[in-house]
Order: sequence, then C-alpha cells, then structure tokens
Amino acid sequence: MEIFNRIIFLLIDKMFYFDTPKVITNKKYQITNGEVHVFPNTFTSNAFISFKTTEQGKVRAAIFNLNGQLVKKLTETEAVPGSYSITWDGTDNFGFEVNPGAYIVGVAVNGLKAGSVKAVKKSR
Repeated sequence: MEIFNRIIFLLIDKMFYFDTPKVITNKKYQITNGEVHVFPNTFTSNAFISFKTTEQGKVRAAIFNLNGQLVKKLTETEAVPGSYSITWDGTDNFGFEVNPGAYIVGVAVNGLKAGSVKAVKKSR
C-alpha cells in the first residue's frame, strides 16, 4: 500500500505544480488540507467525489489514469473553506466513456496537494 501511495502523489505532481509539499497525516489519503472521497467506489456510470478544504483559493480537481496521463479535468475554480462535491460521469476530456479500470482522483488547492484517492470504474 505504501508504494501505491507514493505512485499517487507522483501522478498528481505531473498534473499540478506544487510550491510546497503537504504532510501526510495518515494512510487513508488524508492530507493536512483535507480529504478526498469517491462514492460509489466501484462505479459504473457516475462517481461522486467529495472533498473538504480549509483554505480559500483556487481548487483544481482532475482524473488521471495509472500512467499519470490526464483523463479529465473536473474543475478549476475559486473556493472558500468548506465541503464540496463533484460528479464524474466516467468520460474523458473529449466526452468519450473511459474504459473500465482504476483511475486516480486528484485535488489541489492553491497549487498544493489537498488529496487523492483511487476510483475504480467497472463495466456496465
């Protein structure tokens, strides 16, 4: 599991520029700035992504494949501290349905990692 955690953060670094690394506080992907959750996980059509931020600023969320390639940019918006949710419809940036498999959901606030988690899409 430790190797998986390291891979996740390397993938997220490819998408976002981070000025300062955040401190991991536990192995459930909880980062100092917040948590990222996916429900249901495993999903067939829609995945509901929720996260919490304690900082005001630009929030960016995206989906990556396990090779670190950007699959879908979900949001890039200004936000105030609080809880948020985003729906991913299982499509890529071009509107095509992605193949079943594992994907990484990454969230950054003000260019700093806020968290990441693995999401699994299964066949319909």
